[in-house]
Amino acid sequence: MRKPTWRVIAGLIVLAFWAAQIPPAAAAERDAGVLPTRLLGIFGGMGPEATANLYQLIVQQTPAEKDQDHIPTLMFSFPQVPDRTTCILNNDPSIIPYLVQGVQFLEKAGASLVAIPCNTAHFYHDQMQAAVKIPVLHMIRETVDEVLRLRPDVKKVGLLATSGTLRTGLYEKEFRARGVETLVPPESAQDERVMRAVAGIKAGRPKPENAALLAEPAREMAARGAEIIVLGCTEIPLAFDETCVTVPVVNATLALARAAVRTFRELEAAPAPAAEAGRRGRFRDFGLKTGILPPGKWNAITDVAGVKVGQVTLIEGTDVRTGVTAILPHDGNVFQDKVPAAVHVENGFGKLSGQSQVEELGSLETPVVLTNTLSVPQAMEGLIEYTLAQPGNESVRSVNAVAGETNDGYLNDIRRRPVRPAHVLQALRSAASGPVAEGNVGAGTGTVCFGFKGGIGTSSRVLPATLGGYTVGVLVQTNYGGVLQVAGAPAGILLDRYYLKDELAESRADGSCMIVVATDAPLRARNLERLAKRAVFGLARTGSVGANGSGDYVIAFSTNLDMRIPHESGSTVLSGRELRDDEMTPLFLAAAEAAEEAVLNSLFQAETMEGSGGRKVEALPLERLLPFLK
Repeated sequence: MRKPTWRVIAGLIVLAFWAAQIPPAAAAERDAGVLPTRLLGIFGGMGPEATANLYQLIVQQTPAEKDQDHIPTLMFSFPQVPDRTTCILNNDPSIIPYLVQGVQFLEKAGASLVAIPCNTAHFYHDQMQAAVKIPVLHMIRETVDEVLRLRPDVKKVGLLATSGTLRTGLYEKEFRARGVETLVPPESAQDERVMRAVAGIKAGRPKPENAALLAEPAREMAARGAEIIVLGCTEIPLAFDETCVTVPVVNATLALARAAVRTFRELEAAPAPAAEAGRRGRFRDFGLKTGILPPGKWNAITDVAGVKVGQVTLIEGTDVRTGVTAILPHDGNVFQDKVPAAVHVENGFGKLSGQSQVEELGSLETPVVLTNTLSVPQAMEGLIEYTLAQPGNESVRSVNAVAGETNDGYLNDIRRRPVRPAHVLQALRSAASGPVAEGNVGAGTGTVCFGFKGGIGTSSRVLPATLGGYTVGVLVQTNYGGVLQVAGAPAGILLDRYYLKDELAESRADGSCMIVVATDAPLRARNLERLAKRAVFGLARTGSVGANGSGDYVIAFSTNLDMRIPHESGSTVLSGRELRDDEMTPLFLAAAEAAEEAVLNSLFQAETMEGSGGRKVEALPLERLLPFLK
């Protein structure tokens, strides 16, 4: 396929500029007309030919039979961004406004997602993501995922990248978190060959000349044991000859293109964000934010690699308002490939099956299922059936099924116990990554929070690369009380204290909250319990008082591959290096922030519901609350 011409790219830039100038009234007309409501944004120009290459790869990676099947795209080529390597090596922050305003430009122009074809620029990913509400793909993490999809058992990779990328350790940190060693060229070869080739590509020197410069360091790393060569600079694939080495080659630009196509299609399938007055939406859909750390791509527990969520909602007649929410730590057989886990009980007025074995052994051997109080036995039965049916478990005779609950008996006729093991199996088998439905869904269908309609909520936080780049994701089932606080504002008082007092007088502050915390940080049970304790801080930030009748439980687990606990092993010791205690504080902050926002998302997304006995619980009145928060 031919590369896009510069006229095509210029046209896309003009379109982006035009879209950014659309006034609100015109934007509304656009949304009601023929133009797409979701757009892929490409922030390029670093360098221009690599930007064109990304677009070409996106076209190639998009399954299409006709023009209309391709992804609507806005490209902003901004070659005036200062040299990334120079800024990093000189610790020069002057580049940050260029990058931040670039992603903001695309967001204003209507982009729903941003891809940046420059590895080195991702040193500043946290600043860019924090500046916008739309996802900014992380090229480095997408490339690492691509490597592990190609070779799940890889131990060493060779990296061809700019000196700036090597200096930041962007790839090294991400690979190390997955148990993979990163090899780089000797310093002399890095300066005299790799950087010289990168400069030659940017200057338009002949491809064979640049390919010859890159071949020697690639072969040298393969000779040292690199099982895969990673092209971690968007210029390098433009000249690199993959036949110069006998090991597989992973192109970071191609990995980004595939991620852009995949993520855009997932966004298309997700509900549109709240915009007009009267609509429900997530906390950040209304221009609000809490905390200082940036969220992940989905701002959900599924931002933790491998984690999936499945839900079944049961609404029958006027009395059944309940369901099931299942959280899977990874795609494989969790019983045979256990994950380290811990439980923290903030207030024990509740039921959590499997708790004692998790506390004793520090591991999780089934997915986690949430439901209502009287359906925990059915949840356990579904988990046991699911586990016994998995290939490799034919000889299993004991299953520690972990199932938690809150009591949804105010809106749900809980004594009918409509949840069946089949519903649990349905939730487990339908679990998926990507966006997670919130509010009146799954185990949150009939819950009440602070006197308003509660439900399922989720959020995530990503640490800066300098702190390991780890992700913490939280999912909550909110069914508790207190005096509601929203981003520090006394919302319960601002929303008419008498109305809230009436709700509390009937239901009191009792209830429960189940919290599930997932992370890819290399943690074992002891530090996972410490992390779980900090998630409760998120509940306190929202106004929980930990009432006498509130069962508040936190289940935390790590998906880090090095921390896995095989059911059977030829070794007498566990492998893997655990994060030092001194490095835990940023993760503590992430857990507290994500838990707080997950609760808020459950309230913002939940809708007014009528249920058993004709009882009715109103949704959090956003139209009254939002003016106080802006």
